[in-house]
Amino acid sequence: MTCEAVRSTIEMHLNDFPFEQMRRGEKTVEIRLCDEKRSKIHKGDIILFYRMDGEECIRSRVKALHHAQTFAEFFEMPDMLAMAGFADMSPVDAVDCMHQYYTEEQELQYGILGIELCELKKDQEQ
Repeated sequence: MTCEAVRSTIEMHLNDFPFEQMRRGEKTVEIRLCDEKRSKIHKGDIILFYRMDGEECIRSRVKALHHAQTFAEFFEMPDMLAMAGFADMSPVDAVDCMHQYYTEEQELQYGILGIELCELKKDQEQ
């Protein structure tokens, strides 16, 4: 399955562990709040994921978008635990992990966006 044509390029930052999971192909879905910035993401967009220190970057294309009202609802979707890098966790533990980044109030205010990605190799950059 190929991704659609590029619409825009977005920059995001990842902590070391999820960055390494993404690099190894163990994480193919990035979870964010569906806030004003993320609600503008479309299938086909390019996302540049920078390691927090800014030294390294992974270039990915948005393959699909998955919406949910809550993290619990998100992790009930088939394969989302594994695709989001939580394969070794229960849904409850994955929700607790996400609450380290986002409050329950933010979760309920914005909803959840799962950004499914395909990594771009050098010959796929256009």
